[in-house]
Amino acid sequence: MKRVSIVGIAFVVLAVVANADIGRRVISQQIDPASYIGLWLLSAAIIAWFIYDVRRGEHTRNSVVGRQAEPMITWRLAGLAFLTIASAVFASRLLDIGTLALVMIAGVQGVLGLIAAPYRQIWQWAGVMMIFAGIGYLLAPGMYAPNTVGVLLGVISASAWATYWHQLQQDASYAGFLFMSSLRLSLLLVMPLLIFTLPGLHISVWGGGLAMLAGSLFVVGSVVFWREVPRLYHLLWQKMVWVVILVVLIGWVAWDQSSMMNMRLTSAAVVVIVGVLVIGGANGSSSPGSSG
Repeated sequence: MKRVSIVGIAFVVLAVVANADIGRRVISQQIDPASYIGLWLLSAAIIAWFIYDVRRGEHTRNSVVGRQAEPMITWRLAGLAFLTIASAVFASRLLDIGTLALVMIAGVQGVLGLIAAPYRQIWQWAGVMMIFAGIGYLLAPGMYAPNTVGVLLGVISASAWATYWHQLQQDASYAGFLFMSSLRLSLLLVMPLLIFTLPGLHISVWGGGLAMLAGSLFVVGSVVFWREVPRLYHLLWQKMVWVVILVVLIGWVAWDQSSMMNMRLTSAAVVVIVGVLVIGGANGSSSPGSSG
């Protein structure tokens, strides 16, 4: 691994962990969920615009190609971006950080595995089935069973992001333009949510600032992930990035007084991690655009 890849991947892990912790700590106390979603998307759109507009040559080239694309693609991506953050925010109010991380990462990897199903062999299918088995075990009735609505919202968020990421990979030649444009359009989708929740809106300076920081970190982390992870030629190393993120977030539970580690969460995480590693190990070297 090149040094730049190690630094970049470390930043990706930091961005994801920071988003998970910031959102859970400030929502409801410092800021309401709708305002958090709006400010998160606003900062994400600004940073994405800055990243892809500063590089004038790349932006101009991608813009010309992007405008020739089907307009519905951008709107579809905008809807997926909104659904990703909105579902994750509301899920964070019902689940602890470790459970939400497990559901999100398992959902993303499971959906990406299903999308690529026609190209899968027996071991890849086994990995996908193990991932969903881990989520199923987490939801099984009994002690320490997580909130079902929270898990459902987490799966919806993960599915939306996996579909969003897959679409960007399909249109890699102008992915930057689609990324920037979809985040900008997603701001329009926040307006009905803000109007609907108008009586309960409240924002502190601290809460608003952290919401914008989280959105900015997520966009920069996504751009770094897009550029750095494909340099890890073997798909197993790419999947290891997700395993590291999951282990860090689940380990965070041990330090979080409002969360509690339990055997159900630990066992489900082990099953999901093995499933992710099976997919990565079975696939061998990766082709461009297959990261995720």
